[in-house]
Amino acid sequence: MKSKTSAAVTVLFFMAILFYIISFVDLSKGFDKMNHYHNNEYFPSKSVNAYVGGDAYNYIINAGYATGYFVLFAGFFISGTLCLTGGVVARQVGQSQTAEEGAPQAAPAEVHVQTVSENTSVELDELPDI
Repeated sequence: MKSKTSAAVTVLFFMAILFYIISFVDLSKGFDKMNHYHNNEYFPSKSVNAYVGGDAYNYIINAGYATGYFVLFAGFFISGTLCLTGGVVARQVGQSQTAEEGAPQAAPAEVHVQTVSENTSVELDELPDI
C-alpha cells in the first residue's frame, strides 16, 4: 500500500510543479502583451505585438490576448495548488495508515442494547417533574 501512496504523491507533486511552471510562463506572456508594443509602419518586421495598422486596434487585440493569458495563469495556478494540496493530504493519509498497521489493535467494546416493548405506556402522573 505504501508504494501506491508514494507513487501517487510523487505524481501529484510533479503535476503541481508542472502547473506552476506553465502558469508563470502564461503570466509572463500576458505582461509581455500588455507592456511590449511597438508598431513600425515603415519596417513591419520591427513591429512587436502589432497586428493591424491602427494603434487603438492593436491595443484592443493585445488586451484580449493579455486577458486570455491571465485567465490561463489563474487556471494553472489553481490546478497546481490543488495538486500540491492533494499530494500533502495523500502523504499524510499514507503515513497515518502505515502507523496504524504497526499499532496493536484494541479489543472491541461490548455494546448493550435495551429495547422497549411496544405495549409500554406511561401515565402522565408517573412522569418526573422537570
